[in-house]
Amino acid sequence: MKHRLQWKMIGIMFVSMLAAVVVMGLCEVSIFQGIFHMSAEKAEIEFAKYSYLFNLLFAIVAVFIFFLLSRKTIKRIERMNKNVSKIASGQMKELEGDCHKDELGDLSNNINTMALHIAQSIQKEQDMVCNLAHDLRTPITSISGYIELLEKEKELSEEGKHYIDILRRKTEDLASQVNALLEYSILEFKERDYELEEISLSSLLEQVLIDFIPVLEQEGFTYILEGNTKSYLFVCNQMLFVRLFENLISNSIRYGKQEKKIEIKIHEITNCIAIDFSNYGELVSPEEEAHLFDAFYQGKSAKNYKTESKGLGLAIAKKITAIHHGHIKVKNNQDVNKVTFTVELPMK
Repeated sequence: MKHRLQWKMIGIMFVSMLAAVVVMGLCEVSIFQGIFHMSAEKAEIEFAKYSYLFNLLFAIVAVFIFFLLSRKTIKRIERMNKNVSKIASGQMKELEGDCHKDELGDLSNNINTMALHIAQSIQKEQDMVCNLAHDLRTPITSISGYIELLEKEKELSEEGKHYIDILRRKTEDLASQVNALLEYSILEFKERDYELEEISLSSLLEQVLIDFIPVLEQEGFTYILEGNTKSYLFVCNQMLFVRLFENLISNSIRYGKQEKKIEIKIHEITNCIAIDFSNYGELVSPEEEAHLFDAFYQGKSAKNYKTESKGLGLAIAKKITAIHHGHIKVKNNQDVNKVTFTVELPMK
């Protein structure tokens, strides 16, 4: 039967009205007879005087009964809305079905089927990216091996050594991008449980910065670390947080060429541990800010610098932060041309 839901709602309305008529029919005259001890004729006359009140009461009873009878249908709509909200947030699993044979049930099941097909399509793309990243690592490793063999040749001319040096650097850049792509695909696409431990964020920051000293000196950068006198204990995956700090420091080096200074500050804000990574360079425009943490996005500022970045560093940083129930944001200080990336992590 077509329009099952429509007929069901009509049935609910009819039953509500019928029930209200029965209730009012039983109550209207007996109220005056029972409470005021009137005769039937006088009760009918008194009832006629106050009929508008009984009409209002009739409407209230009808609406109440309709509410009770339609509650099950409303719950089904709420359940379907919950499923749509899950799909909108990227959660395609554990969607609740609807076993009713009407338009609402068909719509709910069609939405769930659509979500299943979307999830399967996304999974295929994810598997392709992961497999491609894995497959690219093997030939790159082989190329790197042959480059090392060529570098050991004693009869190479200076020009040949120059070209091999270029080839080595380009291969290293390519390997770095493939590793970043693989890492991003694992973080973004693969659901897994990470080993968590309580660590000192201050100590970890100091350790990562020490490892960056050769790079900072080579690029002519200085750095300032503030707030590290306090431990700031946080439960996290240490490997992922090392990667998070490395990406944000590398980003500061890449785009902070104006004053060649990096400022890092760890401090507390409302119910959060905040870590600021500031550099002095070109400011982030509102257009760039909207897409800055998207994978493979490169804004205008990226085109103004000689960089091998492919737009994965900040996307990985955002994903790592999200895994630990935090968030990351960027802010400009126009007075001094300072750009600050802030990682906010929930305190216990």
